[in-house]
Amino acid sequence: AVKLTSVKTQLPYEYYSMPFCTPEKGFEYKAENLGEILKGDRIVNTPYVLKAGRDEKCRKLCEVSLQPEQATMLTDRIHNKYTVHLMADNLPVATKFKMLGTGETQYELGYRLGYELKDKAQLFVHNHLKFIVSYNLDEHQMYRIVGFEVEPSSIKASQVSFDRSSGVDRCVFKEEAGSRLEPQQVTNTLDKVVYTYEVVWRPSKVPWSSRWDIYLTMQDFQIHWFSIINSIVIIFFLAGVVTMIMYNRDDDLEETLEETGWKLVHGDVFRPPRRARLLIALLGSGVQLFMMFLSTICLAALGMLSPASRGSLMTAATFFYVFSGLVSGYFSARMYKTMKGWKSAALLTGLLLPAIVLGTGFFINFFVWAKASSGAVPFGTMVALLALWLCVSVPLVMAGSFFGFRKQPYEHPVRTNQIPRAVPDQKWYSNVLISILITGILPFGAVFIELFFILTAIWEKQFYYLFGFLLAVFIILIISCAQISVVMTYFQLCSEDYHWWWRSFIISGGCAFYVLVYSIFYFVTKLSLTDFVSVILYFGYSMLMVIVFWIFTGTVGFYASYCTIAARPHPTMSSIGTGYDLDVSEYSPEGKLFQVEYAHKAVESSGTAVGICCRDGVVLAVENIVTSKLYETNCNRRVFHIDRHIGMAASGLLPDARAVARHAREEAADYRQSHGEPMPLSELASRVSNLMHAYTMYSAVRPFGCGVLLAAFENGRPQLYGVEPSGVYYSYHGYAIGKAKQNARTEIEKLKLAELSAANGVKEAAKIIYSCHDEVKDKYFELDLSLTSAETAGRHVIVTGEQWTEASNYAKAALEEHDSDDDV
Repeated sequence: AVKLTSVKTQLPYEYYSMPFCTPEKGFEYKAENLGEILKGDRIVNTPYVLKAGRDEKCRKLCEVSLQPEQATMLTDRIHNKYTVHLMADNLPVATKFKMLGTGETQYELGYRLGYELKDKAQLFVHNHLKFIVSYNLDEHQMYRIVGFEVEPSSIKASQVSFDRSSGVDRCVFKEEAGSRLEPQQVTNTLDKVVYTYEVVWRPSKVPWSSRWDIYLTMQDFQIHWFSIINSIVIIFFLAGVVTMIMYNRDDDLEETLEETGWKLVHGDVFRPPRRARLLIALLGSGVQLFMMFLSTICLAALGMLSPASRGSLMTAATFFYVFSGLVSGYFSARMYKTMKGWKSAALLTGLLLPAIVLGTGFFINFFVWAKASSGAVPFGTMVALLALWLCVSVPLVMAGSFFGFRKQPYEHPVRTNQIPRAVPDQKWYSNVLISILITGILPFGAVFIELFFILTAIWEKQFYYLFGFLLAVFIILIISCAQISVVMTYFQLCSEDYHWWWRSFIISGGCAFYVLVYSIFYFVTKLSLTDFVSVILYFGYSMLMVIVFWIFTGTVGFYASYCTIAARPHPTMSSIGTGYDLDVSEYSPEGKLFQVEYAHKAVESSGTAVGICCRDGVVLAVENIVTSKLYETNCNRRVFHIDRHIGMAASGLLPDARAVARHAREEAADYRQSHGEPMPLSELASRVSNLMHAYTMYSAVRPFGCGVLLAAFENGRPQLYGVEPSGVYYSYHGYAIGKAKQNARTEIEKLKLAELSAANGVKEAAKIIYSCHDEVKDKYFELDLSLTSAETAGRHVIVTGEQWTEASNYAKAALEEHDSDDDV
């Protein structure tokens, strides 16, 4: 025996909660998995005896004396249409009946405890069972049960007597054959019930692999196909809308230059939302639910979670959810780093949804406990669930967050303005509730057919096994939610409202509102729950289903919108300085000059230039990238003579660097002619800085796309200045610019500059250039070196000949030694 269930109360009870016959050897309960326990199954042995291949004529099972309270309970449960569930060889018993009108044969799980004549207000108990066992023989002539039916009937105790001449109590009916026996009526004063049964074995051609077909046969396949085709049509329509959004281009240049709609809020679109920690926790929970749904439905579609494996579906879903915490924590942590939120968001991710589900479940459990129902979760199982949550799920979420924190945050193509932009008044139809009503109906339309069958399976105690259809609907739901979210987010940004984070989550989860409405509709039209606890049970679990559905669909919609907006620069969905990068004299809303930013990018994309102040001089070194072997050697040096004692190294656009060098030479020559002495390096750096800064102030010019290093050995003291494209300049002991500037600066910091001679400085500078060179992206380069030191009498000279060869060989040897150490 499994349990007793009722569609009117939804409260399952253990088999022996009723006054049934008990086994002579006592009760033997079967060990159950988590899914069986949560469903209220309590599998126990019964006194019914079924011997393979041996028919059993009607015999007495037992006679049960009833106490007044037992009679009342029996009356109440027959009135509530309770069904008794038995099984043999893991095959549930079923009652066969024919549909009125069509005459089609159908099967109902279990058998009714009794029946009621409403016109006479009389109740009758089914105290006689006729078991019909279908079987076939395997190759070893072993019996295999392939069908298990029952024909219940009610026989009044006075209508039957028993003959023990054969050793067992055989039934002897007082009525003549063919006449109708009087049924056993149940009243509150009934004092005894006599239970009898008989067994019939029938050979069958049904193979072992198909013995569950009568339970899983589902009618109206056409309606599933119609629902899927209708949903696909909706998806194609939404795909067309999304395609128009993604690839819509402005018609002419004038329209392109005009800042309208979503282009106006590009500097605020990635501004972190309010209550970011809660949003991150919901997104992490949504990812966890997605992994659980996907894994469970895929396994079920492959037939690995068959109803024959009792409780396997719920058990698998529980464990998939727990172990998906690793993925949940990872995504939650990366989104935390992106939003610059709170680290506690990872912990909240692991606690939020399980706390809601378990808290609601335990609250409902107290009411079910009060009814002594087997649907109440035992205390030991409650402790096990809490341990599974706190000792497995939460640590896995934290472990996933550890890996997520170590990853870089998601990159955004647009910087966020420091001052938030004011959001204009929105149209009435932009209201969140109206948006939910409009958009939620489309994803709900894709799932409501399957939702009906799922609700029927849950609340009317049937099997659901159309997991192939469910997988297709699951994919359609994801696509439709993603498309709806992208479309609505685009329209929101076009109305200059950049608060899309929460809105994309809420609107794409809006179909959960229709799931709630449909649950209420199903309750009113399909169920006839009579007990207060049953109503609490239904609406409690329905609310949990709605919350889970909302979090899942909201997460799908959010990530669809986020990935669309955060995609790399796109003609329609991103705007890096649109309108503000056309003129160097105009600031962007975040206070940037985009043309200057682009000039810095030109420097960062060029070869590395290094300057080192040594004990007795200054060394300049440049990684001069060679893009073609046909170039003549040393024809485009990136080190320049400015004056007899001043040298310059440049990184960035070479023509711009030559223009800066030419201006510097003119300034140095004018100064020498006017003052009769060499120009101090600090004064030259200031004038070069003024030049480069001037080219960031007027719309008729553009910034220099280069950065320069100025070096000199004056009055026995080395000097080094770096000037950026913006015109900012500083004095340094050692500095680097270009694509590998960070690595080069790290290597310079390792040197003891105060003790380093200029001759050795040349070698170290060459070593730094070689160590920072990227052979994958830039295979060939020339090493440009220059020196101004006490040894050269303060003159700036280009390093060539033996000194250049010695420095180059030193750098190569050091690099090979480093590579060999790495190999070891």
